[in-house]
Amino acid sequence: HLMTVQAQPATGGGTWGYLAVSRLPKKGEKPKTSLGKAPAMRGSSLVSAFGSKDVGQSAKNYMVENRYSLKSNLTFYRNHYREWRTDLDNSLMRDKMHALSFTNGRRKVTITLLGSPKGTQVVINSVKHDLL
Repeated sequence: HLMTVQAQPATGGGTWGYLAVSRLPKKGEKPKTSLGKAPAMRGSSLVSAFGSKDVGQSAKNYMVENRYSLKSNLTFYRNHYREWRTDLDNSLMRDKMHALSFTNGRRKVTITLLGSPKGTQVVINSVKHDLL
């Protein structure tokens, strides 16, 4: 299973958020999605895709993997979102993982990348805030 968490500070202290759980496809099975194509480097494989619609926002979540280095993936996503405001660009776990976040109007994209000698796993969370 794939679990994703969205946590935010709550007014008056504390935290609130969303937890999503989805079944990963079996080996050799391609995920079925009507969410559109995930932004990813050529040759990447879609591992998981799901969407959600909540009051005030809708979200798309993708997990992709490829054989490219973490550094190559970082260059791709920085270039892909170069017209957006960069909110976060941080290395984690002694440069084995990286977190990116970009905003463009009512849209926010958060990307977590985990590098290994075999390639990179990328989780993309794209949220669009609706007008109420």
